Amino acid sequence: MPVTLTNIAHLHPTGRNLVLNWFEKAWLLKNCQDKDCFEPFIYCYISFNSWAACVTGEDKDWRMIREICNDDTCKSIYQKAIQDPFVLEILSQFQSLWPIFKAQEIRRSQIPHLHSSIREQVIRHYFKFEIQEYTPKDPQNPVLIGHEIPLIWENTLKAIYQVRCNLFHGDKCMNSDDDQRIVSAAFRAFIHIFKSLIDNSYK
Repeated sequence: MPVTLTNIAHLHPTGRNLVLNWFEKAWLLKNCQDKDCFEPFIYCYISFNSWAACVTGEDKDWRMIREICNDDTCKSIYQKAIQDPFVLEILSQFQSLWPIFKAQEIRRSQIPHLHSSIREQVIRHYFKFEIQEYTPKDPQNPVLIGHEIPLIWENTLKAIYQVRCNLFHGDKCMNSDDDQRIVSAAFRAFIHIFKSLIDNSYK
């Protein structure tokens, strides 16, 4: 089904308020400390999920993500948003942590944990143990890291969605510095890009 952003303007007031009220909760916390970012990320995703269901007409998360990733209007909104140096810097910080690994696979693989504040070392550690489930992934060069991975709409949304899956499935820990850094960076990128999508949904 085609993505129709203006669907949100015609949504029943109860549904529209669900999107806007949860977004407002997240937006008010956009400057929170890293250790406090887990709940705001969840607030933002509840809002996004309701918005995505409305504009895509889909009820499966992966289908919503697929349609929104491929939508030209969403791509254009994203490209316009990152023309703002502030937003671009936030997105770049999140990009520096890519790829985002599927936490369940890491847990099942029982590979030794690497304690390092340097994200590239952690990523190469996972690559060494041939962890396969992560995103964004370039099919032509699957071992790209951080800023080597193009900062395009599809990559950004899929990375945010992987953080969501890790967090919602209980594989992100508030006491882990690395998890705090990833969820915080994802939240700050997410909240600003989603604001652009919401703003354009009412035009």
